[in-house]
Amino acid sequence: MARLLRTAAHVGYVRPATCPADSGCYAVLDILDGDDAQVQEYCIPTASAFRWWYRKLDLRVEYTDGDPLPPELLPI
Repeated sequence: MARLLRTAAHVGYVRPATCPADSGCYAVLDILDGDDAQVQEYCIPTASAFRWWYRKLDLRVEYTDGDPLPPELLPI
């Protein structure tokens, strides 16, 4: 993961979340430890950077706000 972060920083696809708020972030990347506690936070500045991360991390959308919830997420 460290190599992926260095590559992304080099090409401008990620920057520290401590950047000024007016610079804007398209999305936020949270780095978690083994207990799912947040260790570090990064700013993903553009949609093209997000698409790059989407491919690299093999992310998938489970459902969206407009879709009905999958049966396993419905309240009992």
